[in-house]
Amino acid sequence: MTPPWREYIPCPACGAQVSTEQPFDAWVRLHDQLDSVKDGINITDGDKIVHRYMVRTGGVRDKTVQYLMSLEVKAFEADMKLNQKDTLHIWNQLIRTVHWKTQRDKGRFTADHQQNVAVVYSVLNGQKIQINSYGVHVLRLSHGSPDDSEWMTWDGKRIHAGELVRLLRFELHPDSLREMENRHHKKTPPRQPLLFGGG
Repeated sequence: MTPPWREYIPCPACGAQVSTEQPFDAWVRLHDQLDSVKDGINITDGDKIVHRYMVRTGGVRDKTVQYLMSLEVKAFEADMKLNQKDTLHIWNQLIRTVHWKTQRDKGRFTADHQQNVAVVYSVLNGQKIQINSYGVHVLRLSHGSPDDSEWMTWDGKRIHAGELVRLLRFELHPDSLREMENRHHKKTPPRQPLLFGGG
């Protein structure tokens, strides 16, 4: 059975509680052929896509290496249901290029790691760029925004508003919450094959 919508905010004009649900989301939730339990269909919105398309390296604007992550925002102490967790876990694996175990504390690449960037075409830049995709992360708030929340968590770890800003700027590593360096990463040249297939 489809659960009722539970997220409301006060109307700025009159103070009445108003649903935050978008019309399309209500249509999906109430449609008898799109039931998540009966039909096994989970349509979850990607709350926010955070894309840092330019960093300054030594005072110079650099758009050749960019940063990306998907952010699921849960306000008013809401949490994810199991089917949404599974969907986002799968989505995280599909879009992630930066793997947890291949990074040092400051974002430096370790030797012989899996490639941490994907090369994609940027319409804005009119050229191919390297994109570092940090997958999916979950921000939970006790209220509606960082300003009125008593607490916030990032992937289950308590953070404050200043840390959230730094995470959204990719100054803190989205996985470890440690300091991250934004620098141009040179392409790793392919290894020279050994003659005669020797080890």
